[in-house]
Amino acid sequence: PETDLRQASSAVERLRDELAKSKLVINDGTHINFTVSIGFTIFENKNILIEEIIKKADKALYMAKKQGRNRAVLL
Repeated sequence: PETDLRQASSAVERLRDELAKSKLVINDGTHINFTVSIGFTIFENKNILIEEIIKKADKALYMAKKQGRNRAVLL
């Protein structure tokens, strides 16, 4: 709530970047890298239904997945 496009984009990119930098080492020494596809949306209409927000963010997520890994898409 109360987040503008610049703030939301910055937060999403920080999250995406930090996850991409993280590595998990399992017992046999194998390193596992992470990437994330993120779909997000912003809205100014206070009367919008939560279902509409989720639907829009979900559509953005699938657009991000289709475009390739480790990216964020705003819709």
